[in-house]
Amino acid sequence: MHEPARTLDVLIDQLRWKRPELVAHFYGRLFGRAPELEDLFGGSDQFELNRKFAGALLVIVRAGREPGGVEAHLVDLARDHQHRGVITAERLELFGECMARSIRHYAGEAWGEDIERQWQAAFSAAASLFLATPQPLAAPSENVGTDAHREPLRG
Repeated sequence: MHEPARTLDVLIDQLRWKRPELVAHFYGRLFGRAPELEDLFGGSDQFELNRKFAGALLVIVRAGREPGGVEAHLVDLARDHQHRGVITAERLELFGECMARSIRHYAGEAWGEDIERQWQAAFSAAASLFLATPQPLAAPSENVGTDAHREPLRG
């Protein structure tokens, strides 16, 4: 990957074979910066962490491309996290920074200025919706936190 990718979608697709290393790098960076967050992922095995990372990455990329296309998914995800009391602007900023640095690390020279702008726009769109989601009036169903209550996202 010596030539910069033209779109964030293409770059993420190019990195799919490095996802296990990318995921480990991301969570290592995240937990290194905020060790208290590790407890929120307690009991998650590597497969589950990989799935959560891939899902979050897909939502972020799609939020930059078509915000309305992931709005319902982001609202469900935000409410799940609100219910657990883990949403703050600072945590979202840290999450985005760690994710971008991990992607940049594995992308190398393929991460150029255009990709940086696309990432910032995509993450900003996703984070804005995440933070703007109103608190639910009642506790979420038993299915919250699983994918049973969401339609699967397709890239």
